[in-house]
Amino acid sequence: EGALAGKKIVTVALGQNHTLAVSSDGSVHSWGTNSHGQLGYTLPKPSMKDEELVCTTPRQIFGPLKREIVIGVAASAIHSVAHTSTSLFTWGKNEGQLGLMDSDSRSLEVQTVPRKVAASLFKAPISIVSAINGATVVLLANYTVCVFTNYGYNNVKFPLHEGFTNYHLKTSALTTRYDSMSNHISHITAAGDTIAATSSRGDLFTFAVRK
Repeated sequence: EGALAGKKIVTVALGQNHTLAVSSDGSVHSWGTNSHGQLGYTLPKPSMKDEELVCTTPRQIFGPLKREIVIGVAASAIHSVAHTSTSLFTWGKNEGQLGLMDSDSRSLEVQTVPRKVAASLFKAPISIVSAINGATVVLLANYTVCVFTNYGYNNVKFPLHEGFTNYHLKTSALTTRYDSMSNHISHITAAGDTIAATSSRGDLFTFAVRK
């Protein structure tokens, strides 16, 4: 219904109380609560003082996304993320996870419309994004994992080339087979305070984000 009528949806992301949907033409739609500016647009002030800002039907996000072909989205309880093949956009409550690192970013409480994260940070196309309240996580096509948190960012280094360490399964055949494979981070996801990544060899890595 609404702005999604006749659209072919290719991917969605769920925040705690809001939803993002990407259609096949690269447009992004959102609905739900907007208490942290996570919908990407402003809503009329409610008539009741304590009434929550809510958009109950899908509405397209314009602003900087108007001419972009978005291919992926992510959402936490307080912010939203969208990406094209080469650009990252974030919006919502700013707790240092939006990737905004200019001089006034710490004083910005809410980014109400999508804002582009510095393009110079990305040395390869963007493959996957994930979001938790304290961080925005990006996997690039060159297998780099970049985490935006605490008003900065880090490229995470994973122990991908360590030997096979499970004592009970360690055989010469297994060790040879695993060591001969090219190992790289192939998928990321996040929830709560935890970020998880899997490698092409089947390794699972988890780590926590602390404020």
